[in-house]
Amino acid sequence: MKLFERSVFVPHPWSFVSFASWRKYPNDKSPQVLHVDILSRSVCPETGILRTERLITCKQNLPSIVEWVIILIIIISFMIFSFFSFFSL
Repeated sequence: MKLFERSVFVPHPWSFVSFASWRKYPNDKSPQVLHVDILSRSVCPETGILRTERLITCKQNLPSIVEWVIILIIIISFMIFSFFSFFSL
């Protein structure tokens, strides 16, 4: 599954850029990021481009409107099921 891809040019030495990239998560300023797993890492021999695939585990709540919609769907489904099961007797 590929969610997104991003390319950027950073005008700093490669050692600074790569060090900052690996230290980005987890940190104290982003408590929602629980864990980062590196799935694969490779360097293209022709271009020298580093390609890394990472799996970032986050903990975030749903927006309250989404929670209410889910609750309403469950309630309405239960009411419909109860209605049809009552009249099927």
